[in-house]
Amino acid sequence: MIGASTLVMHGPIHLDTYAQDHVLFLQTRARMSLHMGGVLTIIQARRDRGD
Repeated sequence: MIGASTLVMHGPIHLDTYAQDHVLFLQTRARMSLHMGGVLTIIQARRDRGD
């Protein structure tokens, strides 16, 4: 589920560009998506544990 939401949210990161030629695969955007997925994983794990 977290992997799916990370992939889905990767799209809006690309929509935040102001020029068509800036829409390409960049390491920065991939890292931002993976970072977001990691934070979601931590939040989910803490919620499931009850912290």
